[in-house]
Amino acid sequence: MRKIIILLVAVASLLGCKKSEEKVDTPGCVQEMVKRYENELKCTEQGSMETNLYRGTYKNKQVYFADTMCPVCNVPPPKHGYDCSGKKIEFSDFKDVTDIKEVYNSCTKKVIE
Repeated sequence: MRKIIILLVAVASLLGCKKSEEKVDTPGCVQEMVKRYENELKCTEQGSMETNLYRGTYKNKQVYFADTMCPVCNVPPPKHGYDCSGKKIEFSDFKDVTDIKEVYNSCTKKVIE
């Protein structure tokens, strides 16, 4: 009987809770890059054709760039990115960009930090 009461209390507390709408505290640089790339960030089909915003390290500088995720499209890698000051950084070889992390997903329209 005690287990049933505990279970009922747990279920009631879960049903009574509303998910609070949290505002993600987006760093200014990421927001600026989303705005800079807004015409390129597109989602045709989630998981198979989407262009998202990424952050990486190139020659010891943090850079942001749009890249298309499409396994069957044979899309070339980005040729450039931008640092937080807005300076355009040309990539001599994209293989030199390391620590790549997605920071904005065009399908979910959410910043990932």
